[in-house]
Amino acid sequence: RGATGPTGYRGPVGNTGAIGTSTYTSSTPSKIYGLPDTIFTQIAKILASDPQAGDNFGYSVAVSDTRIVVGAINEDTGASNAGAAYIFDTNGTQIAKIQASDKQAGDNFGYSVAVSNSRIVVGAYLEDTGGSNVGAAYIFNNFSTKFSDLYTKVFG
Repeated sequence: RGATGPTGYRGPVGNTGAIGTSTYTSSTPSKIYGLPDTIFTQIAKILASDPQAGDNFGYSVAVSDTRIVVGAINEDTGASNAGAAYIFDTNGTQIAKIQASDKQAGDNFGYSVAVSNSRIVVGAYLEDTGGSNVGAAYIFNNFSTKFSDLYTKVFG
């Protein structure tokens, strides 16, 4: 369950939906909306714990019953535009930040995100293993509140 694009939207799942926005400011949040009586009302504003200009936090968004995953394709920790994904509970509290364990500059990890139960899949469409910009998807498993890279890496 995920969405990608300049403005990611995903939901609702149950009574919760999330909207992300891809901008070049560090303070642009994703937002969580509840669905009481068929009218969306904002219930939280989500920000990365380490925002930086140009991260594109909110480029992709996915929602499950208990988790919201937000992609930041140009996040620079470890390498320029390597990317990251942030995991939140449905109240907007950040649980984890995940990155590819083999991150490289320009991978754009977080270009697409999906979440189901305790699994998260994150796409890095410019990942270079096997050739220039071949792309890859990374599968993560949730063990309590620590997300571990299963290193099931799927190539295009």
